[in-house]
Amino acid sequence: MAKESSYAPEDRLLRAILGIQISTSKETCLKLPIGSRGRVIDVRWIQKKGGSSYNPETIRVYIPQKREIKVGDKVAGRHGNKGIVSKILPRQDMPYLQDGRPVDMVFNPLGVPSRMNVGQIFECSLGLAGELLDRHYRIAPFDERYEQEASRKLVFSELYEASKQTANPWVFEPEYPGKSRIFDGRTGDPFEQPVIIGKPYILKLIHQVDDKIHGRCSGHYALVTQQPLRGRAKQGGQRVGEMEVWALEGFGVAHILQEMLTYKSDHIRARQEVLVIGNDKEDPKFCEQCGVEFVDSRIRRYQMGYIKLACPVTHVWYLKPLPSYIANLLDKPLKELEGLPDERKLSRPILKGGDPIRSYLNFSFARPIAKKPTFLRFRGSFEYEIQSWKYSIPLFFTTHGFDAFRNREISTGAGAIREQLADLDLGIIIDYSLAEWKELGEEGPTGNEWEDRKVGRRKDFLVRRIELAKHFIRTNIEPEWMVLCLLPVLPPELRPIIQIDGGKLMSSDINELYRRVIYRNNTLIDLLTTSRSTPGELVMCQEKLVQEAVDTLLDNGIRGQPMRDGHNKVYKSFSNVIEGKADSSILSIEFVRPRLILKGMNGKSSMSYQ
Repeated sequence: MAKESSYAPEDRLLRAILGIQISTSKETCLKLPIGSRGRVIDVRWIQKKGGSSYNPETIRVYIPQKREIKVGDKVAGRHGNKGIVSKILPRQDMPYLQDGRPVDMVFNPLGVPSRMNVGQIFECSLGLAGELLDRHYRIAPFDERYEQEASRKLVFSELYEASKQTANPWVFEPEYPGKSRIFDGRTGDPFEQPVIIGKPYILKLIHQVDDKIHGRCSGHYALVTQQPLRGRAKQGGQRVGEMEVWALEGFGVAHILQEMLTYKSDHIRARQEVLVIGNDKEDPKFCEQCGVEFVDSRIRRYQMGYIKLACPVTHVWYLKPLPSYIANLLDKPLKELEGLPDERKLSRPILKGGDPIRSYLNFSFARPIAKKPTFLRFRGSFEYEIQSWKYSIPLFFTTHGFDAFRNREISTGAGAIREQLADLDLGIIIDYSLAEWKELGEEGPTGNEWEDRKVGRRKDFLVRRIELAKHFIRTNIEPEWMVLCLLPVLPPELRPIIQIDGGKLMSSDINELYRRVIYRNNTLIDLLTTSRSTPGELVMCQEKLVQEAVDTLLDNGIRGQPMRDGHNKVYKSFSNVIEGKADSSILSIEFVRPRLILKGMNGKSSMSYQ
């Protein structure tokens, strides 16, 4: 601070009249940012010798910062090599060496020729050799004056010696000296080309990405450059220079420049209200189109997303292939369940106090009726589609028969199949099927070849039905789970979208099949919720389209003609993706025994023989 006598006359006058403090010095002390916390680990008072009037003493307070590394943080070496963290992977996903140890960091090889600092390569290789041999190296600059390729020969000789003494052949491989093969941490496959492995000195800089994020909601802009008048250090906004413009254009986000040069400068409302306050969404964690939750991709390793279907859908794997599991449990022909044309029509009898097993043998009507029929309505509007019904249906209108028919509801689609499966008692199915099988076995041959063959097929069917029911009981699986209400969504890694040259996207066929399911399911939801006066026939047709889309996703071509794209190429469904992968690896049942040798493996004999 200056003395009173050193002030100019006008300064002393202003101080005497107005009390204004006049100072000829400027405070340049560094201050801890507001909101920052930490522990003081050291305080140093530094005084310069000779009594210099300029900055004679300095007090430094040391506060450590412990931050978790993030994408965008900056690291650097001792050879001018620097860069930012572009991706952080779990340790188990990092590439690993031939001895199984994962690497700590992976550097872009383009950083060597761009910075022209070959010294980092020698530091990397000699650091590995020095750790294995417990040596320290001192390399002088321009050592090529001693001998041509002197540095390279020194590195190779030290790596060769380290490989021999430590019995690690991967340290020095004659095919590609100085490099080694590494393996992908996720797939276990080796990379196409060998890479340089070593131990360089890497320092994490204080340039953290959290400190570089700066927002600006108000302030003036220069008329010529349309830049903030003050920089980020003065809380005036980030100024974009020539290098930043190239970087934004290179990353394909030039629309930010358009916003800065047009909306922020010319548009009055956009300039005054850069931050728009909108209404909060009801549930921003889920997609508005498909209902899938927005979570980190790592969560997909433990749980899968799903699509909530507007109507139940039968799983094509359990209905179409022969023998059909659903038809086997319900003891009904497959054609009766599918209907014409493939509408999954099925009557659902509900008998008060009746036998659930005997209800399967009741007469079923594969004809949609909008409401529960009354006596007069049913008798006056029903048209006999099969001539034999003229003699069987009137039996329901007797006093005893109509009481059973009055409590019957007729429904269609996969919902009726799901309700039938939910009403099953697997224990009773096993008892009745076993009793029928014994009864057929006691009858003996009839002498008629056709009848004997029919009885044999029935006995084989009953055996399959008993085994299927026992499997459901043993595995604690409900039969109605064969009808889907929630469609699982594969993780993104199994259905990738890759950007190729020219900005075009190349997607998996499963993404297109999922898109068809979502589109048809949303259309059905709109018909059921928004449009109250939608005809029932239109709703049934849309339910059929949803069923076809799900069947195509699970197994394209099982319905007949497979679905193709614009280039007449058949879409690969989920069945095509997993085709050939079942029962092909015995490693899935590998287990360790105390006396098992290192290269041995024990497995179930039945699967081994298969």
